[in-house]
Amino acid sequence: MRTIMLATVIAGVLGALVAGTLHSGEGPSSDSTLANPQIDYQGFAKQVQEVAKVREKRRVSEDQFIRMINDPKAIVLDARSQRMYDLLHVKGAVHISLPDMTAEALAELIPTKRYPGRDLLQQQLQKRANRICYQVGRRFAQFEYLQHALQLRLSQHIRAQAATRSSSDEDPLRRQLG
Repeated sequence: MRTIMLATVIAGVLGALVAGTLHSGEGPSSDSTLANPQIDYQGFAKQVQEVAKVREKRRVSEDQFIRMINDPKAIVLDARSQRMYDLLHVKGAVHISLPDMTAEALAELIPTKRYPGRDLLQQQLQKRANRICYQVGRRFAQFEYLQHALQLRLSQHIRAQAATRSSSDEDPLRRQLG
């Protein structure tokens, strides 16, 4: 009985200390030195929620997937790592790593005559960084998040270039536009 009472008191004291530390703002989440402008967790969380809605609409059963891949016009792109692809992949799947999935790479993989929708696919890829591939669940949200991250990096790069220009005369595009 005394042991139980002592354990309860110790647990209460530890709980009060932890609560006091969190309340005083000494927890790791309030440390401003950890702030990183390259990390936009709120943006990522928003993208995950948006992708979850799309994912639910586009999910197919195993039977539906088998019917779809048996369509002679179907192409299955496997965006997993080369190692995972080599271990096991869907018969007939084409491997293309996610970082290499560009409109140009798709143009090499998907002939226009056989797949008339390829040009539309490339336009979508260029506009929204959409990815068509199958992957074993856990990385689905990364596809849409990549678009967000790429846009952020591109805008930062453009701003940095604009800041380093000393005058508009050095910009050949501005000279052409007059």
